[in-house]
Amino acid sequence: MSRYLLLNLMAVTGLHAENPFRVPEGFEITKFAGDELTHDTWAMAISDDGKLAVSGPGYIKVLLDTDKDGVADRAEVVYDKARNAHDC
Repeated sequence: MSRYLLLNLMAVTGLHAENPFRVPEGFEITKFAGDELTHDTWAMAISDDGKLAVSGPGYIKVLLDTDKDGVADRAEVVYDKARNAHDC
């Protein structure tokens, strides 16, 4: 995983503008995971080894890009009884 600034959109719903985000020249926003892997995401964190952890209502998951194409294809549940998991 690149050490450059990463912006990963987990799920973009309710955003009606065609291009609602502005990023510095040379950067881009890409979708890393959709609702099928993580829903109602409240928080995310990236570990030193590049793993992306997300939390939401009742869960904490690690999103994995097993085929190295830059898009998560698997979610590993770390904890499924989280209450108010507003931080990873």
